[in-house]
Amino acid sequence: MSLLVSSIDVPAPRRRRSKRTRRAALATTLVLICALLAACDGHGVISIDDGIPGAQADGNSSNSALDRTGERIAFESSATNLVANDTNSASDIFVTDRTTGETERVSVASDGQQANGPSELPDISANGRIVAFESTATNLVPNDTNGVRDVFVRDLDTGTTVRASVADGGGQGTGDSEGAAISANGRYVAFYSNASNLVANDTNHAADIFVRDLVNGTTERVSVANDESQADSTSVTPTISDDGQVVAFTSSASNLVPGDVNLSTDVFVRDIAAGTTISVTSVPLGQYSATADPNISGNGRYVAFVSDGDNIVPNDTNNSSDVFVFDRDTGTTTRVSVASDGTEGNAGGFDAHLSSNGRYVSFSSWSDNLAPNDANGPYGADVFVRDNVTGQTSRVSESSSGMSGNADSHESDISRDGHVVAFSSDATNLVSGDENGFADIYYKLLP
Repeated sequence: MSLLVSSIDVPAPRRRRSKRTRRAALATTLVLICALLAACDGHGVISIDDGIPGAQADGNSSNSALDRTGERIAFESSATNLVANDTNSASDIFVTDRTTGETERVSVASDGQQANGPSELPDISANGRIVAFESTATNLVPNDTNGVRDVFVRDLDTGTTVRASVADGGGQGTGDSEGAAISANGRYVAFYSNASNLVANDTNHAADIFVRDLVNGTTERVSVANDESQADSTSVTPTISDDGQVVAFTSSASNLVPGDVNLSTDVFVRDIAAGTTISVTSVPLGQYSATADPNISGNGRYVAFVSDGDNIVPNDTNNSSDVFVFDRDTGTTTRVSVASDGTEGNAGGFDAHLSSNGRYVSFSSWSDNLAPNDANGPYGADVFVRDNVTGQTSRVSESSSGMSGNADSHESDISRDGHVVAFSSDATNLVSGDENGFADIYYKLLP
């Protein structure tokens, strides 16, 4: 699902990524921009060929997700040459270990059988062992007969695949489930679903946010008010803290918190242990301000989100969507899609992701004034990283010589330790030898 900066409307419950969007026809080879790595060549750039040796990926790839240190990268691809015997003619989920260079297909059944339908939108645990994803395949687990999209979890160590979008007793959902986000230890999986039978008394006829405890085998609805009232409208795009106890999500519901009268989408945070739900935005009565696409820091303190409102922070005059970070401890909101000197972007920002401690945030923007030498204009999206401690904003999606990409870069993710950023790009000039005619996935090592 896509949630681009030009529209903050809640997307129809079908495609999402908070954890990570904008996947229009992206094909991938994994490329390392290791500008700060001594092992790199003189220009600091190494290309990693992720298909059959000597061949670049022959199909669309997108939506990368990083483990704690960025050593393992999960992504989706319709390429057929990333692993042997990929003959299902559908997109699959893969994990590449950038240290060993090995790539493994994740979207398979426990017996190794390949999926008979497309699999998309992965998320990965901190240690890179557990991968959650969504799929329409019916053969990844036994007795999958509901005919809808489900959320699955693959344990790379044990080679087992289980379905997460089920009720407490294991009953399969009656509606599509998607947008999986996994806790650091791989125990909890958040997702949104149109199913009405995952918990009791689900009668709102709208997509809700759920959290599955894979250890205890329980499923809980978290898109509820403090008094456990169910949302009166759609909730999507969940993101989960490292411990699995705090979930942020987008909702158009008006009854999750008192006084929600802005008639637009909002970002909410549910503290499962405390049983509380809050909104991360508060604007004057009668004013409009749509917010969406959250990403929560691993420690659960910070929530990054996108808003097209000019009333979130003072002096917002760019008439564009921006990226903000909300501090749950202090109740303050900061705009982060700005230059190092505080200059606001001259075009929209979107797709934000936080490091575990909330210090670093990666995001995409069409602005050409956030970093020096941005020569692709206000219509070419770039990926940036903002250091919330030093206030420095730097561009990530550039060649080793500092050249701007000649096409859009987006769909960023940042490792939990804040030292690796991955992103997708249609550019052909970020590394030499990019000749597959598709967009690629890149990653860059940060100090």
